[in-house]
Amino acid sequence: MTSLHAYFYYRDQVAFQRQLATASSTDVNARDWLGRTVLHLACAALDAAATVV
Repeated sequence: MTSLHAYFYYRDQVAFQRQLATASSTDVNARDWLGRTVLHLACAALDAAATVV
């Protein structure tokens, strides 16, 4: 599980956005042990706010 996955799982939006804004090496396409990206998790969450960019 990447830090982005963890931030999404724990609904830590501030840390999630900070990770995206400051870490140029962040792989947004990284997959968890089930092969899901953070975007997969956001879409599966059925929360429209989770997918807003």
